[in-house]
Amino acid sequence: EDLDRFEIEEPARGALISAQTWVLAIGLLLMGTTAWYLLQDPPADTLYERIVSVTAEGTIGSYRRAEGDINRFIELYSDDSRSALLREYLKEIDLDKLESKFELQAKGLLEAGRLLPIQRDYLEAIKYVRLDPDVGMARLEALVDLYDNRGDDAGPTGQCIMLAKRRLSQLRHQLDLMVAHHLATVTPCLE
Repeated sequence: EDLDRFEIEEPARGALISAQTWVLAIGLLLMGTTAWYLLQDPPADTLYERIVSVTAEGTIGSYRRAEGDINRFIELYSDDSRSALLREYLKEIDLDKLESKFELQAKGLLEAGRLLPIQRDYLEAIKYVRLDPDVGMARLEALVDLYDNRGDDAGPTGQCIMLAKRRLSQLRHQLDLMVAHHLATVTPCLE
């Protein structure tokens, strides 16, 4: 009789969605919210403070380390008054990259390719700085005198003039240090 009896068991009525499904849905929602939060643009003050903390040294290396954040700040907050200073940092980075390129070309490690006349003149002048600093300085001064009044501050001419002025300043400083050292060496001998 026990075997003949066929009972149909009704399934237990419970929640329409299981607990595991709820946990999975909540986990996905949290991951999506976290991803959305992390992809939001940082506030201008936060981004600027991060840039300032990296560029506090005031060296070109620190500017290069912050280059990504600087570009992002200018892209997001170009109307901000602080973006003018950050644009100056980008100009310094660009000049440093150009100067490095010229240095490699002067050493013969990079092909010069097609250069503008001012770029050829600058390249030739820095080659002379290595061989004969006096001639190199004279060529840099002539380059500045010849091209400085062209009014192209942002283009290749302006960049080469800025590099020439910077190089002249460095060379004059080195020359002053060398003269001071020689005077300090010679003065006790004369007394």
